[in-house]
Amino acid sequence: MEIIKAITSFSQGSFPFRYLGIPVADSRLSIAQYSPMIDKVSGYISAWAGANLSYAGRLELIKSVLQGVECFWLSILPTPAGVQAKIIQLCRNFLWSGKCSENKRPLVAWKDITLPKIEGGLGIRNSKAWNKALLSKTMWDIQSKKDPLWVQWVHHIYMKHTNFWDYQIKHEDSPLIKQVIALRDEITVAEQSQQAAAQKNYSVDGQWGAELQTGL
Repeated sequence: MEIIKAITSFSQGSFPFRYLGIPVADSRLSIAQYSPMIDKVSGYISAWAGANLSYAGRLELIKSVLQGVECFWLSILPTPAGVQAKIIQLCRNFLWSGKCSENKRPLVAWKDITLPKIEGGLGIRNSKAWNKALLSKTMWDIQSKKDPLWVQWVHHIYMKHTNFWDYQIKHEDSPLIKQVIALRDEITVAEQSQQAAAQKNYSVDGQWGAELQTGL
């Protein structure tokens, strides 16, 4: 290790650390490690609290700004239910009261608000379904052996002697790999065969992504 450090001039770090604002750890992230995302959402809401915003204005800020912050994390990490619940609470409070902590009685149930507009909702994304839709893109990159270095690394470390569709989860696998393989199995069951699942369009804008975003 000392030789490598001397040659590269790299310093030796330790887990967990943050890269591009995202926590990187050698084990499952705790809810507390998602606090930068929660704090950023809370910070935006606090900054807007003094403005005289209409329901429509608050709705657009939730969809364009708050869920944009959330999307950056969801596209990279499997997000625990507790974190998703906290983000939903913040967005719900902001929509109905204009503040982070004021829990005003909602006029419409959140599950109805997250329906597409064509189904009578307001088009706010369902966090759980959106996380799954974004992770399906990660799954697609892995199974199709895309060129990025991290995909090559996944195949070298995890799938050296097997292929993506036959890989079995191991106890020591990372939370992301476990989540992606669980998603693979869910899709295989839904499509009734590995062959049909392998031919599915897993882009976020594709059929599977659209189905997941609506919570189907």
